[in-house]
Amino acid sequence: WCLRRVDVEAAGRAICYSPDGERIIVGLGGDPTQATKDGAFIVLINSTLEIHLEDRKAKLYITDIKFSPDENLVAMTSADGKCYLHDSVKYAHLRTIDMPVKPGTMAMRMDFSTGSDLIRLSTDTEELFFFKVESGDVITAPLDVRDIKWETNTCPFTWDSQGKMLSFIFLFLLP
Repeated sequence: WCLRRVDVEAAGRAICYSPDGERIIVGLGGDPTQATKDGAFIVLINSTLEIHLEDRKAKLYITDIKFSPDENLVAMTSADGKCYLHDSVKYAHLRTIDMPVKPGTMAMRMDFSTGSDLIRLSTDTEELFFFKVESGDVITAPLDVRDIKWETNTCPFTWDSQGKMLSFIFLFLLP
């Protein structure tokens, strides 16, 4: 049964509930007939699905949305190869993290560290980058973040996922 629905007038590419469950953030874009909504996001009130806020910082569609574990930030990755950090109360834009990639590379997934001080970003070209949330500075030595605990594990090609695909292939091939 569908209890409520809302027309957001564009393709929804990413969705995230706030930790308290009161708000829903929807990342928009990717529909060639509605290019004006590319990179926009809307905040809905969960109980009524009323649009609380709509904003746009990204140039291309939103690919992932997450709240930081300390609930102070909302991060959104975009097909424009960037990650946009907003505060989680008024959704004011705080900073943009530019990934050191060639033009046309998309930021696909992200994870916050359990301490909310680091973020890792994966790309559509199978790259993984680590950044300090406070400054947006890139961490260039993967060994510096090897033992960091991550709140989620949605980025492929991480330390946590090494060997799991190979194990899956071997299990699949066994008679």
